Amino acid sequence: GRQSVSGDTVRLLSDISAAYVDLSSINAQEFPFLTVAGNFVTQNGAASPAMRSWDVLFEPSPDIALSPQLFTQSADTVLVGQEVIFYLDLYNIGLFDARNVELVFEEGNKVNGKSLVAAIKVDSIEADRFAPVQQKWQSGAIPGLKTIFITADPQQHIAELSEANNNISTTVYVHADTLEPSISLTFDERIIYDGDLVSPTPLIIARVHDNNPTPLSDTTSINIYLDGRRMSFLQPGVLTLHSSEDPQVRGVVLFQPTLEDGMHDLIIEFDDVSHNSAIERIRFLVESDLAVRDALNYPNPFSENTEFRFSLSQQAKVQIKVFTVAGRLIQTIDAGSFPVGYNKIFWDGRDLAGDFLANGVYIYKISAITESE
Repeated sequence: GRQSVSGDTVRLLSDISAAYVDLSSINAQEFPFLTVAGNFVTQNGAASPAMRSWDVLFEPSPDIALSPQLFTQSADTVLVGQEVIFYLDLYNIGLFDARNVELVFEEGNKVNGKSLVAAIKVDSIEADRFAPVQQKWQSGAIPGLKTIFITADPQQHIAELSEANNNISTTVYVHADTLEPSISLTFDERIIYDGDLVSPTPLIIARVHDNNPTPLSDTTSINIYLDGRRMSFLQPGVLTLHSSEDPQVRGVVLFQPTLEDGMHDLIIEFDDVSHNSAIERIRFLVESDLAVRDALNYPNPFSENTEFRFSLSQQAKVQIKVFTVAGRLIQTIDAGSFPVGYNKIFWDGRDLAGDFLANGVYIYKISAITESE
């Protein structure tokens, strides 16, 4: 027999005279190939001996097979961090069922040749049947050409007719990520601009947008500075990191500080896995006393309707009164409650009787009271 590991030929049985020989004691995994050699002689030397027939009685064996023609993948070129899905059919072209078939996916590398991606087991494949297999592979953060090796029965636990069809390989090119991420900010679910008013305890939500699919799970990749002081994710209930269902948002940071009156400066920095950076900076104002600021109406003058626009330092109920220049009240708008910051209220330009105003100059007054008053 020829040994599967060394390839050496070893004599297993000799001087056989019986009509039947039991080969079950020979380890088929160690000796997958057997050679029979015979020496025949006659007693009188009058005729040349000949073997009339010989037979081998055996249990049929399975034969696992992989084929490039029966293999596909979701992509052959991806961005760093993106996922690739491999699809293949694992065939048993032998005459007997294959059981506990191991299938190994490995990625080639320059350090130790191969690194394990996944190892799966298929319980059973009937003779002349196949098992469909699907396996995901994450491309990681290093760009370049990647080779994936797929091997069936790598430890040769199954005695097969041939091991030559147990291996296939494929390649995936991983592109470097050169696009910069971005950060979007809301304060109490509102977009603000430099100098806007916010509440003393605003819920600040920072959404990190990036074309790189790697989720934001490492808090060391994001830095938050409030008034020059770096905030820590270790502060309970102040700064937290969350995932997002939006496929373009890699992570969501919730931040709810307690702020004193005055101008504040917020800076958020983020580095993705390809070391592309994003910086978002905004200055905002906090006032603990209720005030209405930056009031105006637009358009002004108007012919049919206009909007009253203003900023509040605190959440408050707002009322607008419109007067003639002589001081006669012609309209009252009880607009309801409005949040801190920039707001606007629509007016259709009609008086208390429902009539459009005559051409002229009018005076309006915006009043605000807190919800507790």
